[in-house]
Amino acid sequence: ELLSPSLDSETKVVLRGQNVSLICSNQNKSLRITYVLFRHEKHLRTHDGKGEPMIFNLSISEAHELGPYKCKAQVSNCSVIKYSREFNFTFVDPVITPVLNIHVINIETDRHIILRCISFNGSLPITYTFFEKDIAISQPISKHVREPAELNITKNNTGEGEEYRCKAKNKLPDHERYSQPV
Repeated sequence: ELLSPSLDSETKVVLRGQNVSLICSNQNKSLRITYVLFRHEKHLRTHDGKGEPMIFNLSISEAHELGPYKCKAQVSNCSVIKYSREFNFTFVDPVITPVLNIHVINIETDRHIILRCISFNGSLPITYTFFEKDIAISQPISKHVREPAELNITKNNTGEGEEYRCKAKNKLPDHERYSQPV
C-alpha cells in the first residue's frame, strides 16, 4: 500500500541565497517509487528510488522560492498517486551586533543600574540575554517589536567595576551576536 509521502527539511528558516535540502520519503520501503517535487504546482524535479528517501537540493534566493512545495509519490507501473502536505520556508534576516547602554543612579549606599540592549536589524522576535562578565544575569527577554530589552539591577556601592554585555538572537540558528562590553 502506498501512503502519502512526507516532505521535510532540517530547517524552515533560511537566509537569502541559502542552500537547503527537501527530503521526500514514504513509509513503504519495498515499493519502487517515483517522487516528483513541485513548487506552486510547477514541476521541479523527478527521482526514482526504492526504500530510500529522495533528497532534493535547492537554493532559496527569492520570495517565490519559499514555497509552497509538495511531493508526489507514484508506484512504478501503477496509477496510485499520493501527495505530501505543503512545505514552506521563511526568510529570516540575521541579527546584527546589539548595542548595550548603561545608566547608573547612585542612591546613598546603593547603585541602581539600568541596562538596555537592542539589535537594530534582524527578523523579529529577537531574544536578549544580559551578562555580567560571562555569567547570565537575566532570563531570555523576547521582543516582538524593535525596542530595547531592559534589565534593572541594584548593587551595593562598593566601587567594583563590573563588566556587562548582552546577547541578541532570533530564529536563525547559530547567528547570535554579542554586544561590546561596557
